[in-house]
Amino acid sequence: AKDTVNILHKHIMTQPYKYVLKSTQYKRVTIHEEDGKRQILPDSLIMKIAYLAKDIERKLYFPQKVYWTLENGILYVTKLKQI
Repeated sequence: AKDTVNILHKHIMTQPYKYVLKSTQYKRVTIHEEDGKRQILPDSLIMKIAYLAKDIERKLYFPQKVYWTLENGILYVTKLKQI
């Protein structure tokens, strides 16, 4: 069905750095190679994001590109773009 989501394939890319909030600015920090190769988001959160995107598409009647960010455990939708 169109309203279901599944993780069919995962491709985990190496992440060489991350951004960390220092005071009022974000600072680019190098990540240890092993940490940069691990999956950052758990599958449960990936599924929540997918269901959120499906819900947005259902309410707006068209497929959407959903931009989001996760901060302190809270998921924020930052931008929507109709595809």
